[in-house]
Amino acid sequence: MEIDPTFLAHWDQAIARMQRRHPARWAVRGWSPEEVRDALTLALVEQANEPPLDVIRTKLKELKKAHRLDVRVAEIPDAPVRLPPRATEEEQLIEAETASLFASARARAEASLSQPQRRWYAAMRMAANAGEFFESSDTLNLSAAARLLDKNRSSATRAYEELRTTFQRERDRD
Repeated sequence: MEIDPTFLAHWDQAIARMQRRHPARWAVRGWSPEEVRDALTLALVEQANEPPLDVIRTKLKELKKAHRLDVRVAEIPDAPVRLPPRATEEEQLIEAETASLFASARARAEASLSQPQRRWYAAMRMAANAGEFFESSDTLNLSAAARLLDKNRSSATRAYEELRTTFQRERDRD
């Protein structure tokens, strides 16, 4: 039985899209995304008569189960701790004053937000508290905040820019 190359190309692209959208869901520990995609595509070839998405999900479960790592915590001897030098009184005063200025600017900015902006701000804070950051750039995953409000990512991007401008304006005022 011959497999249509366009069928394989379609599913290879579909798997790649799913890996980009949900990297943790479509990953196998110790494997690169390309290796996972190749294994899933091979499973499609082997089980050509089955529904493709079922084959992919079943194979992914098998791969994850087969490649679990048996991790045990080892005791590591305590390394000597080198504390940074204590800040001078002047540096401590500057830090306290800066923190105070930032806190007041933040309070003013939060007070000036409209109702939709407050919802976006709360969703972005919830996403940040849940650790929704991109590993490569340490920037907030705005898609996670958009999912919390059942909105699309472009709305989250616009809201983020509005919030950033508002908070920056208040910081610059001091």
